Amino acid sequence: MAARLEELKRRASECIEASSGRLGELSREIWSRPELAYEERQAHAALTRFFFAASSSSSSSSSSSSSDAGAPWSVQPSYHLETAFRADWRWWDGAPGATPSPSPASSASSASSSALLPPPPPPLLRLGFLCEYDALPGLGHACGHNLIAEVGAGAALGLKGALESLRAPSGAPPADAACPPTAPLPAVQVSVIGTPAEEGGGGKAALIKAGAFDHLDVVFMAHPFQKDLPYKPALAHHEHNKKWWRATQCCTFLHRAGILPTYPIIKGTTYSDRES
Repeated sequence: MAARLEELKRRASECIEASSGRLGELSREIWSRPELAYEERQAHAALTRFFFAASSSSSSSSSSSSSDAGAPWSVQPSYHLETAFRADWRWWDGAPGATPSPSPASSASSASSSALLPPPPPPLLRLGFLCEYDALPGLGHACGHNLIAEVGAGAALGLKGALESLRAPSGAPPADAACPPTAPLPAVQVSVIGTPAEEGGGGKAALIKAGAFDHLDVVFMAHPFQKDLPYKPALAHHEHNKKWWRATQCCTFLHRAGILPTYPIIKGTTYSDRES
């Protein structure tokens, strides 16, 4: 398992490094045009262009293959709010026996024929990454939201690349003699949600009320800090009122693999981060 996790970390890092130029350009574009809460039209346009461009690149790279590992991002501009957005990408390993669920028509077939249908795919694990991009009045991006947008987009690209590496060109997971698979891999949906108006505008609260976070199992984001550290427990307060074992398992695996940043926001959890 350790060897596999190291390989996933390496692949995620390679994908982020390959996109470092575009990610840096995205951050600089947002930083150079600071916009206040609910007015982040330039940042919204830059981020949606970023994922539309990533979709075009994925479509081109996968045009000669029947595998959907290089499937494009599905981008929704003005997602519930004018300056919010959402980009989704799904992965499924296509292993033998893990085929899409039967359609309603096939479900209505006779019992004898339905008995021949392959089992349904594993449950879908839905992961989210948040991007912030509004500025402070009179100070511009002193809080570094351009970096939050860059890290959210980059982490999603890294996870996408790591998941793609789990499948060989034929569609089957690559063989790993040292780490044979012990259970079917889950289908995964990676969602990037652009959340405007963090600086006093309540953008996330409005998105929650609109249902933007419904059905997500775990959501990640990062915040710039003056030191390099993976976690700052003295500056955060967590209140857990529900147990989400599936999200916790996912968070633990991906964090230990080094694929995702810390600070999971688990459904049923109130999270605040206020510096003293």
